[in-house]
Amino acid sequence: MCCLWAVIYVHTWCAACGHLSDDDVLVLPLDVTDIASHSSATDTVLKTFGQVPFSLIVQHYPFV
Repeated sequence: MCCLWAVIYVHTWCAACGHLSDDDVLVLPLDVTDIASHSSATDTVLKTFGQVPFSLIVQHYPFV
């Protein structure tokens, strides 16, 4: 389980670095070894934003 302060820190850092509003940033706990949790996290992103912006991910993390 992640710590609340870590979630708040990551959310604030992402918003500040990308000049985004709080509504533009969603931080979710995700255990990459727990494949079953990926569907739930993806569903949350889709409900919040309507899509997963893969082009944005590749732009910032080209090694993905």
